[in-house]
Amino acid sequence: MGLTLIESKTKVTNLNKSYAFFLGVKFFRARTTTYVTNISSKGSSFIKRNSIKLRFEAPLNKILKKLEVAGFVENKKSTPKFV
Repeated sequence: MGLTLIESKTKVTNLNKSYAFFLGVKFFRARTTTYVTNISSKGSSFIKRNSIKLRFEAPLNKILKKLEVAGFVENKKSTPKFV
């Protein structure tokens, strides 16, 4: 890909222990494990554990404010902007 990493801007993060920001999005692992009861086609039931999944959290208020400043949103409703 021809990417160059700048050591001062590069951070290796263990998402099981912490979180990371990349392009304004927070990446982290969910702290809870969920359980689902399934019933097989033969009628027997079993409990399935869902793994702790990767989560993404975008700063929606910040994004909305930028869209308002750019004129794409007024009063929390989108407004068409033709170029």
